[in-house]
Amino acid sequence: MSRFLPVFLAAALAASASSAASVVPVAYADLTDSVQIDLSPLNAPAVPGATFDRVIDLDGVKIAERFAGQVLGQTGTFDTISGTPTGPLTLVAGAPGANVTVVDLGIDVIVGSGPSGFPNIDAFGEGALSFLFDEDTSRFGFRVAGAGGAGAVPGTLKAEFFSRDGTLLGEIEDTLVDGARLGFATVSGMATIAGVTITNADPEGIGLLEILYDRPAPVPLPLPLALLATAVLGLGIMRRGRRA
Repeated sequence: MSRFLPVFLAAALAASASSAASVVPVAYADLTDSVQIDLSPLNAPAVPGATFDRVIDLDGVKIAERFAGQVLGQTGTFDTISGTPTGPLTLVAGAPGANVTVVDLGIDVIVGSGPSGFPNIDAFGEGALSFLFDEDTSRFGFRVAGAGGAGAVPGTLKAEFFSRDGTLLGEIEDTLVDGARLGFATVSGMATIAGVTITNADPEGIGLLEILYDRPAPVPLPLPLALLATAVLGLGIMRRGRRA
C-alpha cells in the first residue's frame, strides 16, 4: 500500500490548497453592480465619532467585533483574533468602548475600537471588525483610510472569510497604504461568503469606507404567481373603492 501514499498525500495537499484559495484578491474596480453598505442610519458625528457597544444591524449586514467561537487576544494596542467560529455564524460585540466606532470624516468611516477603549486615540482603528451578511455573498471590498499615517511604515491587514457554518474559506494578508482599495471574491463565483473578520497591525490604525458586497437580486415570481399577485392587489383596490 505504500506506493499509494504519495498519491494520497498529493491529493490531500491539492484539496487543502483548493480550500485555502477559495477566496482570492480581485481588483476593487471589478466589484461592479455591488451594494455599498449604508452607514448613514447610524448618524455618526465628526471626530471622535460615536461608539457602539452592540451588534450593529444594518440593511443586509450586521457588524461587531468577532464571531462566537473566536478568541480575542491582544498584541500591544491591537486586537488579535484566533480560533474557529461556531456555526451558524453569530456576532459577538466587544467590551464597552472596545467594539465598533463610526465617524463622519466627510464620508462615514467605520473602525474597530482596540483594547485601549473609546475615545482613547490608541483604540481608534486598532480593533477587529467582523461582518455577517444576511445572505451569502460572492464578493467583498472596501477602501482603507489612515494606513501608514504621517510617514509611518505601513502595516498589514488580515481578512478571514467564513461560510455560514464557520468553515474558513480563505485567509488573505496585505500590506496597507492609505486610500488602498481592496477587493476579494470566491474563485467559483458562487455566493458562499457569510462572514468576514478583519484585523490589522498598522501603526496608525485603519478605518474602512465605501464597503461593497454582492447582494443577490430578488427571485422573480413565476408568471402564474405574478399574475395572481397582480389580481389580488387589483381586487383589494376595487374593494376599498366600493367601501369608499
